[in-house]
Amino acid sequence: MGDKYIGLAKNSDDITSAIQLVKKVFDENNKKENIIFPKESLKLKNIVVVKIDDNIVATCLIHNRLFYFKGKKIPSAFLCFICVDKKMRGKGISKELMNFTIKICKKNKVQLSFVIARKAVDYYYSKFSFFGFSNYPKILIKSNPKTTKTGLIFLKLKNSLINEIIDIYNDTYEKLIGGFHRDFINWKFIIKKGKTKGVSLNIIKDNDLTIGYICFKGVDIYEIALNEKKYYPFVLNKILMDKQVNRINLHMGINHPISKILDNFDYTFSFRKCWYGGHMIRVNDYREKFKILLDKKIQSNILSDEIFNIPLMDQL
Repeated sequence: MGDKYIGLAKNSDDITSAIQLVKKVFDENNKKENIIFPKESLKLKNIVVVKIDDNIVATCLIHNRLFYFKGKKIPSAFLCFICVDKKMRGKGISKELMNFTIKICKKNKVQLSFVIARKAVDYYYSKFSFFGFSNYPKILIKSNPKTTKTGLIFLKLKNSLINEIIDIYNDTYEKLIGGFHRDFINWKFIIKKGKTKGVSLNIIKDNDLTIGYICFKGVDIYEIALNEKKYYPFVLNKILMDKQVNRINLHMGINHPISKILDNFDYTFSFRKCWYGGHMIRVNDYREKFKILLDKKIQSNILSDEIFNIPLMDQL
């Protein structure tokens, strides 16, 4: 190997080269629209690179977020688009990349780091003290549509409407294990991401009053937050009627407020746990307040009676 540099991107050329490497590794067609980068993360301090003879051969994007845990906002980061050029694999570069990235997270007081791993490589992240906590909760609603509340309308969520739902989302998801705080910038990125993934994001209004939002694709509802519990059955019945179906899938757990209003529906709750692939977490802060995440018994049955579920649009 020639001269090697492992560190943060130094200039805009480094960022451009890092993005090109990500596209080369993850997107065979190298189409810009198939790779989504949160604009706020495309900064020098958020991109780790490995350069050999001034050529970037490995990179990792650090996307900083605030994670909700027991009502508190914990500084966290998704480590995403981790990759090494095919020609340079098997030389220990990925280990150097990961070690430096974790070092940067610690330096920046990022207390939790997340990766979303394929089953084939989850063993690799465990070498860096990441552990799996994948939960896939689902509530199957099977019911004949009933008369819905008149006046409910779904509108396409646009940037100009974001401020109407920020508080409704945060008030709902701050109480759920796995949720992330969302500000205006986060929502702008999520709207952009939804378009490329074919996921519908709608604001919900009762006549002129905004009551919440919903994220869905077909008959699969991935996220929903309403300002009052009484609206949940009306919204579910509206979906059943509008789509002319007798079943929908709610990808959320028993801790979501929607689970408390299902008495008049025929529903089945289930969840799948697996300790490979999927969501993995690393605790960078070993102080006492994070002991619950470090306890081995908790790691083997994370948060016991809680459902640890990252909302779809926060997954990177």
